Amino acid sequence: MNDKTISGLLDGKDEIRTFLNNASDIKLKQYLKAGMPVKILPGNRWLAHQENIEQFFKEYTANPAEFYE
Repeated sequence: MNDKTISGLLDGKDEIRTFLNNASDIKLKQYLKAGMPVKILPGNRWLAHQENIEQFFKEYTANPAEFYE
C-alpha cells in the first residue's frame, strides 16, 4: 500500500467546500460557472488542487467588479 499523498489535493466536494470556508452549494455552483478549476468525475467524485483554486481566485478578483442579478 502506498502511503504517499499528493500535497494540496482536495478529494471530494466536502474537502473543496471546507477549503472554501464552508461554501454553500449555491456558491460552489457560482464558482464553477465562473471557471473554478474542479474536475467532476463519474460517480460525482470531485477533485481539485488548492493551488489551482487559489490561482483562480487571484486572477478572478484582479479584474474590475462585475455585478450580476
